[in-house]
Amino acid sequence: MEKQKITFKKNGAVGWIVLSYPTTGVFADILLADTLREICSVISFDDSIRIVIITCEKDLLSFQTCQSSITAQYGNAGTAPHRLDTVLPQLQLANSVASLEKPTIIAINGDAKGQGLELALACDIRIGTAVSQYSIPHIKDNLMPWDGGTQRLPRIIGFSRALELLMTGRDVDAQEALQFGLVHQIVDENALLQRASDLASKIASQAPIAVRYTKELLLKGMDMNLDSGLRLEADLNVILQSTTDRAEGIASFLERRDPDFQGR
Repeated sequence: MEKQKITFKKNGAVGWIVLSYPTTGVFADILLADTLREICSVISFDDSIRIVIITCEKDLLSFQTCQSSITAQYGNAGTAPHRLDTVLPQLQLANSVASLEKPTIIAINGDAKGQGLELALACDIRIGTAVSQYSIPHIKDNLMPWDGGTQRLPRIIGFSRALELLMTGRDVDAQEALQFGLVHQIVDENALLQRASDLASKIASQAPIAVRYTKELLLKGMDMNLDSGLRLEADLNVILQSTTDRAEGIASFLERRDPDFQGR
């Protein structure tokens, strides 16, 4: 089997991560996971990148989840050194994306199933097509999600809906996914990348520190009580007032011009 390919490119302030390999429904292997981690590390240290778009060729987010796929590639899961508890952490994709402080958009070209949907759940904004379908079918193979699906799905669509989808493994169509909040927008296939690019450009034009702090507040706030979240909000606002971008925002307003934020 030909190895998966993943590419990275920059277009102004937008970083593009593109999954591109020839066979649909293949297993996400260690090479793909390692490459994604390396790319996300590069993005984290590149201040010129303000937002990231992840996309793929059609239907390449439908990764197989069955145990037979794992054992076929990595050996008998019951014998050392190929135990599942050793192999699965090396195959995780979602945490690399979730660790990015910069906002992320995933443009889902086709279906997102299994670990592919787990990767999509790690992104901040999900845009799909009108014909896309979504599922986490691990239960059908006597497995559970291993890339954050049990934790991120209920945070996004609620406990009861997540429980039902995880315990049945059923497909969700585009309209139901939009209703659940599993995706934020559905668009025509031909408009997918342009919609993602337009949204990324809009976000990238904002003050990058404020954008980053806003993402941090929302993510950390979900695991805090209200008082702790409000204190964090106040603290980050104080820090934000001392930035050069804050002064630029005031100056551009007074001078009636577009701001030139530098991320400082």
